[in-house]
Amino acid sequence: MAIAITANFINRNTTEEAKVEEISGVAFIFNQKFFKDLNEKTGIDLENIVYYKDDTHYFVMTAKKTSLLDKGVLREDRTDTAMLLSPENIDKTALLEYAKEAANFSTNFALPNLEYAINHYGQPDVAMFDFTSMFAALNASRVIDRHGHRLLMGLVGDSLLEVRHQGSSLRLSASFCIVNVLNSKVLYHI
Repeated sequence: MAIAITANFINRNTTEEAKVEEISGVAFIFNQKFFKDLNEKTGIDLENIVYYKDDTHYFVMTAKKTSLLDKGVLREDRTDTAMLLSPENIDKTALLEYAKEAANFSTNFALPNLEYAINHYGQPDVAMFDFTSMFAALNASRVIDRHGHRLLMGLVGDSLLEVRHQGSSLRLSASFCIVNVLNSKVLYHI
């Protein structure tokens, strides 16, 4: 099972923040010392971590289940993935601390005063989800016939097979919507 954690921190665009190098992707197999030190010093056990800075300081990491249980992020070990990662089984405060501690350690504590960006729910922008399976569409859009009418269907969201590091994918989703509107103008001769 692969459990992903994403976290967005406020980027104040200071000189100190600009000096911190991005981490384009570090996996355990390529830097075992880093991950062993992280685990020994913090109790955080990761398979990989990525850090990009843009509108926010964006971190994505794959955490090991035992580490999440030991650090109290997961309240109970459950065999069903949906139940394991259900909101009732996640200690949000522990998750916030876990992600922040991993971010601080991975940047050698060089990002001053890490403060979570706020998401569209008015909550700190951190999420944890099952990253075990990957789904991809064969087509970005298609036309189907329904009830005697042609219907344009298009994908909207952050399902691209690339890392999104601008925080939420609202801008990308909006772009997809605009493209689909333009496609419909061509399809329906509007």
